[in-house]
Amino acid sequence: MNTVLPVTAAARHLGDRSMAGGIADLVRIAGWSVCLALLLLAYGYGLGNIPLLNYTEGLYAEVAREMLAGGSWIIPHLDGSVYLDKPPLFYWLEAGSFALFGLHAWTARLVSALAALAGCVGVWLVTARLGLARIGRWAALILAGMPGWLLMAHTASFDALLATLIAGSLLGFFAADLTGRIGWARWGYALAALGYLTKGPVAPVLVGATMLVFLAWEGRLRDVWRLLDPWGIGVFFVVAGPWTVLAALREPDFLSHFFLVEQFGRYLGTRRPVDYGSGPLWYYLPWITAAAAPWILVGPLARWQAGAPPAGSERRLARFGIAWAAAIVVFFSFSVDKGNYYILPALPGIALAAAGALRRWFDMPWSARRRLVLAPVPLCVLFAAAATPLLWRGYGWLAMGVVAGIALALLGWTLAARNRRAAVAMSLVALVPVATGAFASLGTAAPLQRSQRLARVIQHSPHPQAPVVLYRHYDPFGALPFLLQRRVWVLQPHSAELYFAARWQPRRRPFLRRRGLAALLRRGPVWILASTRYRPELLRQLPADCTRTRTHPGAAGRLMFMLPTCPRLVTRTPNPRLVKPRLRLATLRHMRRSC
Repeated sequence: MNTVLPVTAAARHLGDRSMAGGIADLVRIAGWSVCLALLLLAYGYGLGNIPLLNYTEGLYAEVAREMLAGGSWIIPHLDGSVYLDKPPLFYWLEAGSFALFGLHAWTARLVSALAALAGCVGVWLVTARLGLARIGRWAALILAGMPGWLLMAHTASFDALLATLIAGSLLGFFAADLTGRIGWARWGYALAALGYLTKGPVAPVLVGATMLVFLAWEGRLRDVWRLLDPWGIGVFFVVAGPWTVLAALREPDFLSHFFLVEQFGRYLGTRRPVDYGSGPLWYYLPWITAAAAPWILVGPLARWQAGAPPAGSERRLARFGIAWAAAIVVFFSFSVDKGNYYILPALPGIALAAAGALRRWFDMPWSARRRLVLAPVPLCVLFAAAATPLLWRGYGWLAMGVVAGIALALLGWTLAARNRRAAVAMSLVALVPVATGAFASLGTAAPLQRSQRLARVIQHSPHPQAPVVLYRHYDPFGALPFLLQRRVWVLQPHSAELYFAARWQPRRRPFLRRRGLAALLRRGPVWILASTRYRPELLRQLPADCTRTRTHPGAAGRLMFMLPTCPRLVTRTPNPRLVKPRLRLATLRHMRRSC
């Protein structure tokens, strides 16, 4: 009887421990599920609430729409003209989204959102296969919560897809170097080729530069030859080569424009016309700090507290993440062409380095660890910066959500030692109200609504099918063709986006000369859109018999549109409504309300 009691007590103790462990596992699973659900909400929210940007999103969406409508899948076209600035992979995926779900703003951004989420999942899966699952989970969550990554996931552009493909390629080469299995490198070559089809040679260049920096840091430059696998190089050319060859056969100017003008010309600053930004050598330092906040500051603090990683795969992963981010930032810092979104491919490297430092910080005993007192500071700065425009726009409840996020983050960082993981997770989740509030604020911005309002005026007027003419510049109205779902005419094209198309196709649509405008006016009313500074010049372009014109200023007085009619020139028309000399009073009232 005495021997039974200890066994019973031990069994009861083991049962209590197993029950506690089961509850802890359930709590852990529930916590990760909540984080994932909130991040999915943040990535899905606002895809359709923000109007398409004229210069980038509307332009790329129109190229994909024309690709779907016209069937030119090899040579992209913009407004009916050859557009060879970028490869077609992003357009193919966007056209597929339009075919499945229709022509909407959210379907235009769906490719970027899915690509950004795929990048986070890819970081998790690859690191888990390498035996670094704990670092991979936190790296994926940190990357998903970075403001720059979240913002580009809501933008219909190449950069989220490019960053994900570069991340997958780099992780493949790192896995090949770590495990010695060359099959990983072949996946890296394939994804680098897809990156080439997304935005050109910049993808393989960034992958190669990062691997060189990493191997040089480790003193193993000779291992480069081990990664230069002939089969992998063959895979790269099999994936990237067919489109390049077909495009060169169909357009004789493709190779010189795509490589010399669009790639090297932008980097060296020799491309004309100049349609890109510039900046000093340190241009990207504030941008990378804002895009990766607060983890670009929290990571070094955790590294200072936890010390250097132990020798082995964890140290190599930390060095690889730092080399990854540094190589990309330095590469673009020496480029003449600068854009804040160019450094998006550096964010996964920062997430990996920060996640490794945080994992070691998690495992430190409380007695031997000092609190990261400075960690909440950048987080509070980020939240305060996001709360300011919300208050200005009148989103009081969202501002309160931001304040609640600040309180949760500060509370999390000061919790007891056993809850450190919950503290970091709460800080990540607190970014969700910031993201939703920022996107809601952007959706009400007047400049973003400009083309949408102009499209509504045209669609609800008595002349919705009248030709639309853009005077001199295409870029300020870049989203208008997609919103109207038809091509427009360009009178005297000086647009940087259509500059090369004007040289290659001077007599082909959509370019007009003065005689072409007169021919359009003989058929009925014509919508003419221009900047207000060109109004006197535009009036001189109209024929003398166009006595009936109506003008109305656009957003903020910087744009205007006219609906001239030339009744003396009209010879015939299939629809008498199109030649009425005066606009209806109700139409003018609607124009005032819309703009």
